[in-house]
Amino acid sequence: MDITERVNAETMKNDFISTVSHELRTPLTSISGALSLMAGGMIGELPDTAKGLVDIANRNADRLVRLVNDILDIERIESGRLDINFRPLNVGEVIAAAVAENRLYADKFGIAIQIMGEVPNARINGGADQLHQVLTNLLSNAIKHSPLHGMIDIGAARHADGVVFTITDHGPGIPLDFRGKVFDKFTQADASGGSQGSGLGLSICKLLIEKHNGHIGFNSRPGNTTFHFTLPALDPPSLPRLVVG
Repeated sequence: MDITERVNAETMKNDFISTVSHELRTPLTSISGALSLMAGGMIGELPDTAKGLVDIANRNADRLVRLVNDILDIERIESGRLDINFRPLNVGEVIAAAVAENRLYADKFGIAIQIMGEVPNARINGGADQLHQVLTNLLSNAIKHSPLHGMIDIGAARHADGVVFTITDHGPGIPLDFRGKVFDKFTQADASGGSQGSGLGLSICKLLIEKHNGHIGFNSRPGNTTFHFTLPALDPPSLPRLVVG
């Protein structure tokens, strides 16, 4: 079969998405920055009505910026234009950096993040920025679906296939009819707190983990959802193995 037209159409679509997203990102970032300054009192105290409107506009501008950035990430990954700087990374340091980066965001929702057990002193070959993005997406997702004053557990352990990372929340769980679409683009279950994302975060996680020759999955039931991904280890196994089932 001649698939030239299909390939050309796909190329045109990707170029269009990339161009539009790039053109949108600059003005949206400026709008979001200006609204943040207004909300922070840069131009003086606003009347209550105006302050409420600015807060709403600021939240939605931030959401649009995140959406554009996610679309650009998807486009770069799928087109093969994502440049990953692979190097040896310490598992414990990767997790500690992600927790530190997301702790303030969790505090806004009254959520605590705890590192479970002793993180293995193992190394993986990966891109620090990309793995940080994966853990941030998974932690952000867990925060959105956690009850007020809830707890999120994050950890890692040696596995028969390498190193397995786990992020567990204690929210309502993933609905049965949504579980087959968890990693699909532009799909999301309702967040318990009403916070909505782009519907691309978990798709990005899956693509990035696959770029690292790993695999990602989840286990879910009411009151407990664990996302886990496994990456090849650079070091031979020397610690007890964790079985995810």
